[in-house]
Amino acid sequence: MSTEGTRERIQQVALDLFGEQGYDKTSLREIAERLEVTKAALYYHFKSKEAILESLLEDHLSEIERLVDWAADRPGDVETRQQFVERYATIVVHRAKVMRFLQQGSSALKDSDMGRRFKESMKRVNEILRDEDAPLVDQVRALGAVLSIHVGSMVFGAGSETPFGPGGDHDPAEVHAAVTQVAREMIAANGSGPA
Repeated sequence: MSTEGTRERIQQVALDLFGEQGYDKTSLREIAERLEVTKAALYYHFKSKEAILESLLEDHLSEIERLVDWAADRPGDVETRQQFVERYATIVVHRAKVMRFLQQGSSALKDSDMGRRFKESMKRVNEILRDEDAPLVDQVRALGAVLSIHVGSMVFGAGSETPFGPGGDHDPAEVHAAVTQVAREMIAANGSGPA
């Protein structure tokens, strides 16, 4: 397996363990055991579980930031917003477990640079979709578009128990299509007044 493939496998196993037992209760030894490698082999790629977490979040946040930068350079019209939610849904569905971890507000993120970056990214996503001068109902729809992507991908795509009941482990393409459709409908309805 390539170094990049090994790195991704380590990230995925660590993320699974963080989700199962919590970040604070997961050790490098447990990650190495689940991977069936020695701690020394794990250290070759990551010096600490913090480094694993940071790499996961860096990959995810960089994708979101690139998308927000793309949208910021385009007109703030419905077409741009709809393209944005489709691309945003791709990121979120592909990384549903990372989003769940971020949304759960792990103690590892509290007051960290990554935690602040995540909050700033979410603020920028909201600014792309929400017009503060629009009627309140349209602002709620814009927020609803983002939330439908987050909640839909976490409940139906991450395959575990959620506050909304048992999660599903649906095909990512099916989850993407569903959350994108709902978000696009919410964005398209903006400007139409109360539903």
